[in-house]
Amino acid sequence: MSCHRFIHEKPHRPFFGSLILFCVIYVSLSCSTITEAQAWMGKVVEKDTEKPIEGVVIVRSWHEIIALPPHPYSGMLAVKETLTDKNGRFMILAKFYIPVPILRQVEERSTAIYKPGYKFLNLYKKRYTVEMEKIPTMYETRKRELDSAEDNSYFHSDETRLLYRIIDRERDFIEVLKSSEKPRPKTRPAIPRRVHPRKRESGSEFSSGIAVMKGEGTRNKEPKNPGNGIKKPSYLLIGTHIEFTQSLAEIAARDIGTPESLVDLKDPDAAMVLIYDLSDEKPALRYLAVSALRKIKDPVSLPHLIKAATSDDHPSVRLEAVRAIGEMGDPAAVPALIAALRDKNLEVSCEAATALGKFDDPREIYAVEPLIEDLHAKNPNIRSKAEYALLQIGVPAVDLLIKALRDKDGNVRKSAALALGKIGDPRAVDPLIELLNSNDEDSSWAAAMALSNFKEKRAAIALVNAMDFSRGYLRQRLGNFLCRIGPVAAEPMTAKLHDKDSRVRIDALNYFICVNDKRRNAFLIDALRDENSWIREYAAGKIAALKDPEFTDALISAWNDKDSEVRNRAASALALIGPAATGKLLATLGDRDPYFRWRAAVCLGKIRDPEAVDSLLVLLNDEVSAVKWSAVYALGEIGDHRAIEPLIAMLGDSDAGIRKQAAQALVQITEQQMFGQDKLKWLKWWEQNKESFMEGKQP
Repeated sequence: MSCHRFIHEKPHRPFFGSLILFCVIYVSLSCSTITEAQAWMGKVVEKDTEKPIEGVVIVRSWHEIIALPPHPYSGMLAVKETLTDKNGRFMILAKFYIPVPILRQVEERSTAIYKPGYKFLNLYKKRYTVEMEKIPTMYETRKRELDSAEDNSYFHSDETRLLYRIIDRERDFIEVLKSSEKPRPKTRPAIPRRVHPRKRESGSEFSSGIAVMKGEGTRNKEPKNPGNGIKKPSYLLIGTHIEFTQSLAEIAARDIGTPESLVDLKDPDAAMVLIYDLSDEKPALRYLAVSALRKIKDPVSLPHLIKAATSDDHPSVRLEAVRAIGEMGDPAAVPALIAALRDKNLEVSCEAATALGKFDDPREIYAVEPLIEDLHAKNPNIRSKAEYALLQIGVPAVDLLIKALRDKDGNVRKSAALALGKIGDPRAVDPLIELLNSNDEDSSWAAAMALSNFKEKRAAIALVNAMDFSRGYLRQRLGNFLCRIGPVAAEPMTAKLHDKDSRVRIDALNYFICVNDKRRNAFLIDALRDENSWIREYAAGKIAALKDPEFTDALISAWNDKDSEVRNRAASALALIGPAATGKLLATLGDRDPYFRWRAAVCLGKIRDPEAVDSLLVLLNDEVSAVKWSAVYALGEIGDHRAIEPLIAMLGDSDAGIRKQAAQALVQITEQQMFGQDKLKWLKWWEQNKESFMEGKQP
């Protein structure tokens, strides 16, 4: 029996032990931490000139693949980024990992390299010198490269804050480029122009009841019933063979003249003469006639201008006619303006919408429904035209626009939301809040943009709550929307200052700065003690821009920050505060910590307040060489003659760096560059010129 147990039971023990050991090794290797190892160093230069490029962001990333049934798991494991210095050089650490064969693999992806104004790069092989190609400052080109950078930057913004900061700035720049770059007109080959004088019969006369006035005449035909003795002036007409390569207005002004040159606009019968020209075969003459009638504003011309606005075959004539009937302000023109909204020319239809918005007429409602239908168009120009027209019509369009917020088409929802935001009717707030909470990112962004135009508390609360669930472009712009809505969002935003998400805290802090809340300074001081170094750095930068002495103590305390960038920004902020911070800095010169004494001396040198000279002279005897160096530097920056003799004494210091800085400081104060670090020559020179310096007469 014992033999049977030995044979059948003993082998199970090493089997289970091996299984447990294997599991322990697998788990330890799978959960192994990532440690920093070898670095990649290199240089980024411009391709054509080979000049170094500063401020290029370089992002390395590592991808993890774990074999898990039924499908392998794949995800981002680590990301590191850096910026090139003024010499174009960079150093970015690599990552060391312990792979588990078959079960777990970690690989480095291509390196993303980007700087606005240059072509985006994806490097699959690392090299020491990276060449970047400069691109022209054009909207399409820069937008393409920015899209390429964003499409390849699939990292979380907390891990790539440098890259996303550059991308945000470039996006704003592109918006400016987009608004300033207008599409150029298509040019056609020049065709010889034949201009010849033509004078209408000076004796031609016609009555006010001519066929043209009744709408019975056609172009190129003389009136049947001349009368009234009105004389037509002489002018130049354009030849029959002409290619319109410029605007019709330019051609008319150059080759025919101005509207005033056609007739005497003060003549009571001038409108009759100009109405006659509305049926001329030359578009340039018809344009001038409409332009002149626009100045005269004679009611008798309204039906003829309406006809020109709706049926003339040249868009420039229709455009000028729409402007004319809009400025006349006669309600009889409303149906024609509604019809002109459907004009094929975008500029004509937009001008019709602008003119229609000047009327307070119930018939405007008939134009709204067709415009809502235009929001479904695939052509973005048609959608933009409809959105603009609805905005001009205003309140009569609100009900149908609110209904359009629930449309199946995302473009319709977006356009309707933007139009409602610009119209500003309070009835739209609740439907826009509903759209803001939808799953469609574009629609939510449009709703947030619209709500930022309403200075209402319910809109503010909705935007603040959106910070908890928004993603992508909406999340990036939500802070700007809250700034636009103003102080009404202050109460709900206070709680966001302590949010778990660092991005939310940044947006909340920036909100109180942009609305100039009275609690702004206290919130910035609290932010200097935030657990996130990015927020501390951000707060120090904002404090530097404010230059308020109230921040002096908090900035000095920030010198003890563990992040070097925070320390540097705090020091720069103190220097920008100026002489108002001198008192606190002088007290800091006696601090036990030599680092604080060094920082204080450097800041005093940047402030250049002569009141600090005596305290800095005492610091020349400090036991720490770095502190003495900073005192020498500060005295040279201040440039007070009281420091000359002590600085000459520092030329005998045992530290070569202090001697060099002392010589440089003496040159700054005295403007004498021939003595170098020779202490004896400086002493001899000082004995000869001491009195003149004391009297303020610098040699």
